Amino acid sequence: DDEYDGDDLVDENGKPLSKELLLKSNGNDLPGEEAGWKQVHGDVFRAPALLPIMASILGSGSQLIILTLGVILFAVAGPIHGAVHEDRGKMQHAIIYCYCMSSVISGYVSGSYFKLYDSTKTAARGKKTASSQWQLAMFLTVTLFPTVVIGIYSMLNGLALVYGTVNYIPFLAIIKIFLLWIFVSVPLCVVGTLLGRHAKINHSGAKTSMSGAGCFSSTAFPCRVNAIARPIPENVAWYGKARNLIPFAGLLSFGSIFIELYYVLTSIWNYKFYHVYGFLLGVYG
Repeated sequence: DDEYDGDDLVDENGKPLSKELLLKSNGNDLPGEEAGWKQVHGDVFRAPALLPIMASILGSGSQLIILTLGVILFAVAGPIHGAVHEDRGKMQHAIIYCYCMSSVISGYVSGSYFKLYDSTKTAARGKKTASSQWQLAMFLTVTLFPTVVIGIYSMLNGLALVYGTVNYIPFLAIIKIFLLWIFVSVPLCVVGTLLGRHAKINHSGAKTSMSGAGCFSSTAFPCRVNAIARPIPENVAWYGKARNLIPFAGLLSFGSIFIELYYVLTSIWNYKFYHVYGFLLGVYG
């Protein structure tokens, strides 16, 4: 009963149906049916649902990478500019200055990422005007990481003030850090965002067709982005579920830096000297 003659059956226009279409309509898999990368390539480069938040997180993460590299290089170059242990708080000053100067990196990465993926969303909506959410992405990039740091340090500083410890940050120092953030970090982040938005990205956004399905061509991506999103399957293996994938994704990286991180935190909280910055640079790389 599963075998059909393509010459006997026709479609609504009177054209004969091929055996491949008949087998597929009957629930049988075709020998050459797309699977794997060919099946998901049209959705890999789709813009995330919360694009401004994703752009700000990516920009802040890029800034932290440059910040960490700059501070480690500053410590490794200690014999050039003087021993880093001569003056108390020299590394803290280096962290603050590197953070302020690397704000342009966060703005550029956030702005260029938002422009790249917002153009696919604009093409999918059929609009030629650019989205105005780039201001929201820029605002989140400027305030996301400082808000988290301020929240943590406010709690720790309050506890230090209550117990009268030496870890209490004076109010004048807080004002100085705030002024550095307002007059150095924020303008550099805004400049970086504008540079990222005006960066040349080969993204046509022109509507094309591929196998009868609407797609959007982009020379910035190695493949097209489908106009209609493919539903994500729910029945996946245990390692494909989000509750298992998220913890295991960071396990390897955390395990590789855990030993060195212990000595770094010991030098911060227990006032012990840390002097193996060359090895730390190797671990970082």
